[in-house]
Amino acid sequence: MLESWRTAWARSRERHQDQVALLATEGALSFGELGEKADHWRSHYETLPSWCVGQCQSWAWSGAWIDLPQLLGLWLAGGVWIAQDSDSSHADLAESIASSIRGPASGEGQWQQILFSSGSTGRPKVLVRGWRQALLEAKANARQLQLPPGSRCAMVVNPWFGAATKHLLAGLLEGWCQVIGRADLALLPHGGELLYATPSQLQSLGARSDGVGRFHWISLTGEACPANLWPVLQSWAKPGGQCLNALGASETGVIAQQQLPLAGPWQRFSGMPVEGKRISLVSDDQQNVDGEDAIGRLQVEGPALIEGLLVQKQSRWELAPTDWHDGCMRFVSNDLARWSESGELELLGRSNQLLKHHGEWIDAAPLQSALEQQPGVRRCQLFAEAEGIVAWLELEQLSQANMRKIGRAVCRSIDDVRLQPRHLFGLETLPLNPNGKLDLAALQRAMSQPESLHALAWHATPQLVKLRADLDSLDQAQLVSSLERTNLLWCGGGLNALQISRPIAIGLIGLGLPAPPPSWRADQSPGLRQVASEQVDLLLKACNGDLGEKLWVGGFSLPAWLAYAVAEVLEQRGVALGGVILLDPVDPFIGTYRWPWRRKLARIWRLIPRRWIRSQDNQHRLLVKSWRQHLLGRWIEESACKTLNAPLHVLASEWRGGLSTKRAQVLQSNPLTLHLATSDHKAVVKQPELIEQWVNYIWQTLGSSSTAKKQKTDPAEKGKQDAT
Repeated sequence: MLESWRTAWARSRERHQDQVALLATEGALSFGELGEKADHWRSHYETLPSWCVGQCQSWAWSGAWIDLPQLLGLWLAGGVWIAQDSDSSHADLAESIASSIRGPASGEGQWQQILFSSGSTGRPKVLVRGWRQALLEAKANARQLQLPPGSRCAMVVNPWFGAATKHLLAGLLEGWCQVIGRADLALLPHGGELLYATPSQLQSLGARSDGVGRFHWISLTGEACPANLWPVLQSWAKPGGQCLNALGASETGVIAQQQLPLAGPWQRFSGMPVEGKRISLVSDDQQNVDGEDAIGRLQVEGPALIEGLLVQKQSRWELAPTDWHDGCMRFVSNDLARWSESGELELLGRSNQLLKHHGEWIDAAPLQSALEQQPGVRRCQLFAEAEGIVAWLELEQLSQANMRKIGRAVCRSIDDVRLQPRHLFGLETLPLNPNGKLDLAALQRAMSQPESLHALAWHATPQLVKLRADLDSLDQAQLVSSLERTNLLWCGGGLNALQISRPIAIGLIGLGLPAPPPSWRADQSPGLRQVASEQVDLLLKACNGDLGEKLWVGGFSLPAWLAYAVAEVLEQRGVALGGVILLDPVDPFIGTYRWPWRRKLARIWRLIPRRWIRSQDNQHRLLVKSWRQHLLGRWIEESACKTLNAPLHVLASEWRGGLSTKRAQVLQSNPLTLHLATSDHKAVVKQPELIEQWVNYIWQTLGSSSTAKKQKTDPAEKGKQDAT
């Protein structure tokens, strides 16, 4: 393969001898002059005492005028370039690789270049690009563009970026005049045939200004093109201009192609795999993914992909070669995609940008679109974290008010709660890495410390997680993330009021009573204690036993007794509780609950069809009430409410069916009580003044390290409030 490159370069040099190959600030180099300089460097390397084909050389790229001849000479001598930026943090690592590993001296698997990936999905990787991949992609690129010799092309992406070598080699072998680097774009005042860049670079360039030329082709690489970049691309295009998307990581090469007229509206990029590449979608365990709209990881098979990854074993570097299957190289990337109805490949992003729910990937495109359509948002980048989606925004006007406005508007517009962002971070300019792409690693590092990038943050009110049996990995992650040092498990009404006012340091999780079965027998159906035990099992399993430093349980009305039963089970299992809060609970000691025949009679009476009185909704409501009466009655009948070691708080109103202070003393000799001045049981969770009173009491109680603080009330109500 090395000889194929040498032969192709010699033929191009001879054919285009007097044409300009490189245009730089320092001047212009013809193909003949560039060849002479490259021959000088070839002789330099080949006369080194220890030189051999496959030897690795590490040096930093500073500019095309100086470095392009050296790079060509190194390649002609059979050397392998370890590519890096002049400010690269990989300098020591590159020297270590250069001194400890060597590429093959012959064969199809000869190396061309060693690349440091940007690590956008996990740890950075060291990739080995071979000559067969480089030459194959250069031919494919030239065949797509069909530019004649002498075409002027601007290459904003620098040659150390993996995908850029296909464009660099295509230009060298096809006789194009190339401008390399953003600084030299002004050398083409009348534009040219091709502008090659990443979407991030074009976003940072902005709309074309006067005095800068337009281009017939704009070729994108490395990242997906956002919708709001389209007007920028149109400003750089000549009449009739085309946009070519050849999106693909350096390990996969060109995987899909689509040409869009720049005069038309933006549309999502998709396309067919290039000739010679076989594409399939697989799951994480590499099983084929089938079905309409099914999303999977991109598996690429072809004659030339990356040669493999360099891995360090102890003090040595070794090549982990790319897998082969049926005579083709095979690589499973972290890119996610699906097949469209028309049979084209839709690229959706990297695996750290999409959520996984019940084992299936969820397309985040609706959220991406909703964010980019907000006024003043130039670009956004999504990350799928354990607690939900995090979005970084590049804003025209960076302010906290603007962040709040965008966050609330997007949450209202997204119906799927799984896609609603949990955190937004705003920047004036998103950072780029040396490869010309968004610096995803820098954004991920700054999530815990956004001030390090001078970013503003907006945090959505977390969606309330309810404990249930069908927890999957995402549900469990959200549940665990809602657990703080102090936590409250709450059952029944008032949950939304608690959620809205919840202090950030306190976790809140909803407990739910089971729905009534279609029919049940009193001697076979469960009691409240069995339900509580099942809830505790779910809770401990979901959070691996980590319930925080101070766990409280509580509830409203009849469901409050589920909280009490959960507290009994937790104490029995050795879990220390911060306390139990009963908000206007029913009195479980009255005959309706204590006497089985009363419960049975009430159930029979409520099941009698009285259609002229009750609607279907009312019948269901009464059925639920009968079921809850049965659960509570069985529990009182069997266990008679064991006394808890934890403090008991009873927040009671004056309604007839409520638990009185005297009755509460059956549970504990000296419970803490708060009087709610109303005889309307429903008003406790509906009337704002009452809600504010008991909500403040609860958060002050949970926030205090000692006995609950007294509420601030007027003198008339203070006399009705019992102290400890």
